[in-house]
Amino acid sequence: MTMNKTFLTNAPTPKWARGVTLVELMIALTLGTVLLIGVVQVFTSNQHTFRINDNVGRLQENARTALDYIGRDVRGAGGTSCLRIPENELADLAAGVRRTATVNVVANPPLLGGLALGEEIRGFDGGNYPVMGAVGDAVVGGTDGLRIGRPGDCGASLTGNLAPTNANIMLPASANACGFEDGQVFIISDCTSAVIFRGNLNNPNANQLTINHAMNLNTANREIAYDDSATVSSLVTRGFYISIRNGRRALVIDTGNGPNNPVLAENVENMQILYGVDQTGDLSADAFVNAGAVANWSRVVAAQINLLMASDPASNLIPAPQTYAWLADAALAPANVVAGDRRIYRTFSQTITLRNRAP
Repeated sequence: MTMNKTFLTNAPTPKWARGVTLVELMIALTLGTVLLIGVVQVFTSNQHTFRINDNVGRLQENARTALDYIGRDVRGAGGTSCLRIPENELADLAAGVRRTATVNVVANPPLLGGLALGEEIRGFDGGNYPVMGAVGDAVVGGTDGLRIGRPGDCGASLTGNLAPTNANIMLPASANACGFEDGQVFIISDCTSAVIFRGNLNNPNANQLTINHAMNLNTANREIAYDDSATVSSLVTRGFYISIRNGRRALVIDTGNGPNNPVLAENVENMQILYGVDQTGDLSADAFVNAGAVANWSRVVAAQINLLMASDPASNLIPAPQTYAWLADAALAPANVVAGDRRIYRTFSQTITLRNRAP
């Protein structure tokens, strides 16, 4: 029994029960620290890359949304249903006269926003865009603005009072869904003529909608007789400019509500617009110029929208200020610009044809 105790007491300690030495512990801690630093660096790098990609994605999404929205309005500028410029009026167009024989404005007061017949597109340079409405909004200096007049997206065909001439325009019940309002500016066209007038809704019901354009809102109330191809829609006047919203620059839609105008896209640092002018009467752009160089807005057949987008003001995502190409005011050509911060900048451009002035 004693021999067994001695044997057990003097037996060597197995390796798994010895523990670790101080040197081994320090080596393990060093390797663990190196691995942890590597993991943190990978995580930080991936997080930074994600932030960059997220900001670039937002810039692209905002620019695409803005250009699509503005493009729809520019393409529809001056639309009059299926009415097009007759071939025999091309010579008049070259002389600066456009559609005066086929479109008549009787609305009193006439079009909103300073627009006129044949001038349903108007541009403003260098922060001089005049915001519509009694209470204006601050426009960022050095940025361009644009104003458009076009038919609304919702319209209806005439169903009654087609002949003889009549001041009461009868529409189907589905026209109630268009959201027409009293005193609104409307356009009616039957592919051979068009009239712009102000109307009041007369006894709307589930069966039909009647719009009356009386003398108290118009200079005339009985123009011509229309056929069943005639359609009626509201005439939308809308503008676009850059202002400050929540401490950052934003592209704003001018709906006549001043500081309450809705934001179309955030982080739009600048907007510069060039206008394609038809100088020969062939309904194609011969030169692209800024708004100040347009002598006759009825000859504008295209618009080039240029947007400068930037990441959030508080983001410093790149190690040094970025150099980007942007339009120089004098040369109207891209020139290198060095940013004043370390945000990400991207430029976007789209040229849009006014389809209602295309051949």
